[in-house]
Amino acid sequence: MSTPDTEFAAEANHAYRLAEGANHSLPNHVLTSIIESIEISAPSVERTDNDFIRDIWLTTSVLRRRGEGPTLVLVPLTEVGRLISELRAPLDRLGLRFGIDIIIYGVLETETVHRRLTDDDISQIVDNVDRYTTPAVVPVPADHHFDAWDDVHRVEPGLVVLIGQTDTGDPGIFAMKIESWLNNLPQSTPVLRYWEKKRNVTPDVDQIASERQPGQIITPTKTFLRPAESAEIAAQLLRPSPPIVSITGKPGIGRTSLLAEVAGQLEKAGQPMVLRMLEGSDDGKADGFTSTLDHLASNEARVPEVIVLDDFDRLARLGWGQPHTDFINTLSSMAELGFFRFLLVLKESRLSVLEKVDSDLAESIEHIRLNQLPNESLRSVIKEQTQVSATAAGLTLTDDLVDAALSPAHETDMLGHPGLGIARIESAIARARQRRSRTLKTADLELSTTAASSPVGTDLKTSLGHRIRGQEDAVRTIVERLTPSLRGLKLSTERPHGVFLLAGPSGSGKTEMAKQLAQVIYGTHEALVRLDMSEYADEKDARMKLIGASRIWQDSTTDGLLTTKIRQMPRSVVLLDEFEKAAPAIWNLFLQVFDEGRLTDGWGHVADFSETIIVLTSNLGVKEGSARSAGFGTVTGFDLVKQDVAIVDALPPELLNRITSVVRLNALSTETIREIARLELDQAFDRFSQNGWHIEFDEEIVIWIADSGYDPRYGARHLQRNIERQVLPLLTAAQSKQVRLEVRNQAISATEFS
Repeated sequence: MSTPDTEFAAEANHAYRLAEGANHSLPNHVLTSIIESIEISAPSVERTDNDFIRDIWLTTSVLRRRGEGPTLVLVPLTEVGRLISELRAPLDRLGLRFGIDIIIYGVLETETVHRRLTDDDISQIVDNVDRYTTPAVVPVPADHHFDAWDDVHRVEPGLVVLIGQTDTGDPGIFAMKIESWLNNLPQSTPVLRYWEKKRNVTPDVDQIASERQPGQIITPTKTFLRPAESAEIAAQLLRPSPPIVSITGKPGIGRTSLLAEVAGQLEKAGQPMVLRMLEGSDDGKADGFTSTLDHLASNEARVPEVIVLDDFDRLARLGWGQPHTDFINTLSSMAELGFFRFLLVLKESRLSVLEKVDSDLAESIEHIRLNQLPNESLRSVIKEQTQVSATAAGLTLTDDLVDAALSPAHETDMLGHPGLGIARIESAIARARQRRSRTLKTADLELSTTAASSPVGTDLKTSLGHRIRGQEDAVRTIVERLTPSLRGLKLSTERPHGVFLLAGPSGSGKTEMAKQLAQVIYGTHEALVRLDMSEYADEKDARMKLIGASRIWQDSTTDGLLTTKIRQMPRSVVLLDEFEKAAPAIWNLFLQVFDEGRLTDGWGHVADFSETIIVLTSNLGVKEGSARSAGFGTVTGFDLVKQDVAIVDALPPELLNRITSVVRLNALSTETIREIARLELDQAFDRFSQNGWHIEFDEEIVIWIADSGYDPRYGARHLQRNIERQVLPLLTAAQSKQVRLEVRNQAISATEFS
């Protein structure tokens, strides 16, 4: 090919000038070379020139503009940092993103492929690039050290880039596993191959630490928002016999971000030390935690290490039922042996619980308490953390909005500032996007709280009782359990206001109860997040539906249905309809929601359920509890014990123990059905009156609507059907909007009047 394709040349030159700031075009021989790489019938071309970085971003830009899939890059693990550092500037100018448009996997000579790097990983590596004189040794975060070939197979690339190394830099042979994978790709997928000369590099402290694998290495920062506190923690860790150090304060106040400052203080002092964040046991056993520490201890570290346990109170279950004593004892023993230094992050209120479990351990801890940052620092942090999201959504982040987000936390708010302000603005951005607005308003913050605006006690009981007929006991139980929480009296502020299992026959009002809770407490029926759990019976894709997965994966969505809606509407009623029909593995997903009030989606975003009410509905026990007389089939009573046994047999104890209350709804009597029929007619005709209708009816109409088609097995389900099929057609046929409904000859008729 002597002359490059005109369309491709125009697109490539546009991308080149945009990325390089150049005012000239690429030479024809360069364009021809790139076109040959991506458009010939057997597109696998060896390239050994020095411009392969340019070829990657240039070709990716053109192919993505044409709607092709992302570029997938397999690169030696030690070269990931250098590749990212050289790609990030042109990608930024072209609006291309790591993890979306260019997906990078690190490869070892053992043919192991590490999982796709996330946005946070890329940011960490970019930060490290600026600190290293030899960027080739910038480490991949340690949690990537596991094989991820299954992940690679899920990507449908528009372009594949292979970067290899040989002793001379001349073309060589890629690992058989890579070649086998390439053979299974569609023939039309372009493949670019590049070869470089191997480089000998000297590992640094962080590289040594990452090779030891478990946990996440905390990257030092040169920005100190809390210089006094971070310096004091560093000093305690540098003592010859260091104590266990704890960082306490309200979640969101900056406890975790302080860790980077501590690492920065140690680096500033010229004392090489690695801060390694581990995830402890979350099942009441210390085995996993112990084996991780044993692994680290058996592989002697060349620099001292600090083991960081974030959310230690959650890991040790301080304040959540029975504490994890095995976990606490293991920590205490390891600290006494002196193999590691320990840094704990927890709520200050949990220290008293720790004292009761292990008073000696509690007394030996050096406590560092964090207070809220000054307002000027808070503004700076919040703007820095939310500006990217606002810009990506095409929204402007104003100082007034930031100041409004900094309004004091309510007593029911789980987070402190700046975390609370960041969460408020991110929710505001989501709301603005949902209504397709191009402006961010203070109203989008929705600063009014449930506790300040919702009816409670007698008012709540009256409001629900007016809407829910024939279920006085159920209404009373729910109101009694909800009122303390809605008034801010929650033992665990992070938990939902209540988790209720509504058990009863079809048509008894279970779903209607959830709808009316949304209307009464949150002011609108739209504050209802409804999930039909029978749609989540397939364990394989149910989890992805709920919390989402990467958009580049085949047959997947970017956002999780549940997590996205809760992030958009943190104050809502979550209705899990026919909960028992979901896969049991999905039940486990909700244990964290019921207990800790949070759920993390596939992108690492946390949905906060602390201001939600969760309603599970179920028909469990209805069949077992119904007793019928011999031979006639009439209901003679209902056995509550049999219903309870059926519920206990179906649902695991760890789930039932996290439910606020099991609420039983009765089968509706004929009188109650008629009350509901009148309520349905009144509500419908009130809505119609806004359009000029005036509709009159008497008690005979109510009785006809209630009794026609009534089946005790289905409760009140037939009422709306009767109105839709028998009443609305008569209104549609009327010539006037003033109509009187009557029952004649066992049927409803309409008479117009003036």
